[in-house]
Amino acid sequence: MQRIKLIIKFKEKFLCEKIHNEIDFIHVPNYFDQKSFSNISIFITLLFYGLLDTNFYSKANFKNAEWDNLFEMAFDPDSLFQIEENTFLYDMDFQLKEHSLPIESTFNHLLTNLTFISETENQIPSSSENNDIDEETPYGYHSAVTFINPNVLSLIKKLKVPRTDKDVLLMYSGGKDSTLAAVRLVKLGYKVHFIHFDNGHMRDQNKPYITYRKTLSNIDGYHFPYQFSSVNIEKEFQSLFHTWKSTLQNEIGHGTIDSEIQCLSCRSAMYLNAIAIAQHYGYKYIAEGARMSQKFLIEQPVMLQRFEELADKYGIKLLFPVLTLEDDQKEIEELLSAGLSAKSWESKCLLGKKAQEKTSKDEREILAYYDTHIKPAAKQKIYQITIKEN
Repeated sequence: MQRIKLIIKFKEKFLCEKIHNEIDFIHVPNYFDQKSFSNISIFITLLFYGLLDTNFYSKANFKNAEWDNLFEMAFDPDSLFQIEENTFLYDMDFQLKEHSLPIESTFNHLLTNLTFISETENQIPSSSENNDIDEETPYGYHSAVTFINPNVLSLIKKLKVPRTDKDVLLMYSGGKDSTLAAVRLVKLGYKVHFIHFDNGHMRDQNKPYITYRKTLSNIDGYHFPYQFSSVNIEKEFQSLFHTWKSTLQNEIGHGTIDSEIQCLSCRSAMYLNAIAIAQHYGYKYIAEGARMSQKFLIEQPVMLQRFEELADKYGIKLLFPVLTLEDDQKEIEELLSAGLSAKSWESKCLLGKKAQEKTSKDEREILAYYDTHIKPAAKQKIYQITIKEN
């Protein structure tokens, strides 16, 4: 099992591991064969009470009751943030606002393995002289440290950027429409934070995040938090679409607009999750790559207005940067001029179909389904998702 990598924020600095003259991630041991959060929670608890040896293993054994008492005070799951697949940040400053514990004294015996760096100390020395580590030197940046892992520097840079009222959560498929939406938002001065959804029927659902890492991760204005790389909305999607299928059998008796209702259920599930997540993380804007020219009813003003009304109840504004874009060739040219590939790297929905021709009656039925079945359930579903996020 791969070790989990961790950075700890403490006193506005970052606690990292000092190995072979490098500042690197803390590599959390596998205390037992469970997933990362269990290992991190054990590590943080032992660190709090000064019970780690210099290899980061426990110096004491506990009975279950004793461990539970230690754990309850020491580990706060709300302070843990996932950055990459196996990389986490633990914000001890956030946690210690609630507790006044003598945490600093517990670091003393780990000084040969741990070091603090701050923004003003993130300088890479030009020479590698004096490579002998002085183990008696107090924690802090030491001249003997001749290399700082660039991955750590990159993560710290992003983590230290304060949230502003120009941060926008972009529902991102990885396709040309949502990519161009991101480009246009950045040009308008927004900071784009991507979020990708998995409805349980996606192929290559990790493609958008991988593409971001290769193309946009080093460009200012774009950020793709790992915890947003594949947000599961299958439960909400299935619930909303199942209601339609029940309605179909009992009331309507035909299935000519099934695919549109399916897309509406999926997009609604995206919005329910995006609104809950935006509230939790303090985003004031949600954006998407809707284009009227695609002919889907969910991308027409009559439906988007309904999503706007829903978001407005939570103090969130929706943005549609490419809504009126009609010319696919102009879209390609605009992407190329931004230095991006015009090739689509989106994950594919295995249930997806092209937009179908719809009569006025079809459109009324689709809108009525939202108004009658989705809208009344939205508040409770957003609340449930919010509880899950918290």
